[in-house]
Amino acid sequence: MFTFGTPGVPMSEARQQLESLDSCHKADSIKELAESVGLDAAALQETVDTYNAYCKAGADDDFGKAAEYLCPVEEGPFYILEVADGYYTTVGGLEISENAEALDNDNNVIPGLYVGGCDTGSLYGDSYDVATAPGSQASWAINSGRLAMKHAAEYLKA
Repeated sequence: MFTFGTPGVPMSEARQQLESLDSCHKADSIKELAESVGLDAAALQETVDTYNAYCKAGADDDFGKAAEYLCPVEEGPFYILEVADGYYTTVGGLEISENAEALDNDNNVIPGLYVGGCDTGSLYGDSYDVATAPGSQASWAINSGRLAMKHAAEYLKA
């Protein structure tokens, strides 16, 4: 089930909506939370401890999170959410030839490097609007991947 936050919904109501989802797991301790979803409780506690140390130091050495957004995880309830990320396309990706070969900055073919799907900027360039046309890259992704594989196979036989 996909759910998205709605601007203007009070946090108390949003939290109730979130907690009603099957994909939301809640517990009063890190150990209890880990066990409720089949995770190694010691490993999860170590991850939380590492993050809290970054909060105290004011620097996230793993992901570079800005210091003003580092908030320690100290008091329950604690949550784990099952999520699915979606990324429709890149805009302005790599330029390619008609054979799905990657091109360098001078528009010369880079031998043996093939590109397909949304990583190619040749179809939409900087004009693709993911807000109004999500998914319109699907056919291009399939076909350009097929072309890239076909020409890569020919390249490897040569």
